[in-house]
Amino acid sequence: MDTKDYRSFKLALVADYFINPSRYAGLPQKTLVYEVLRDLGYGILKMPEASYPEERWIGYLEPVMDQAEEYIKRRYLVIAVGLRELHDFGLRYSLISQDSGRRKIEPPRLVAFSASEDLTDRDEIARRINSPL
Repeated sequence: MDTKDYRSFKLALVADYFINPSRYAGLPQKTLVYEVLRDLGYGILKMPEASYPEERWIGYLEPVMDQAEEYIKRRYLVIAVGLRELHDFGLRYSLISQDSGRRKIEPPRLVAFSASEDLTDRDEIARRINSPL
């Protein structure tokens, strides 16, 4: 019996764009960000579409932040991965930061990509995700 623990102890809050780029006209339709996160062993929490109504984001974020808080307390690495061209990185990162402050935890480190970058370069994506603050 294999008793090795394969969990990576890493979690990423990911903008919908990186999982469903076809929903975002005018932006690159091929991105490997999701695949690189998966291959690096991150658990993924997909955020709603960038067009999700602002008033509904707060209700959506409550359970997401409950999970993130629990992971942070258990010493997981928690990051947020967004796109600069989307409002608030497609994550409502300002709400995430605000809620983190209320909970007295550090907000997840923001990894913000840009549509002008080569989002098909696995090595560069991995370097950006793995780089420290």
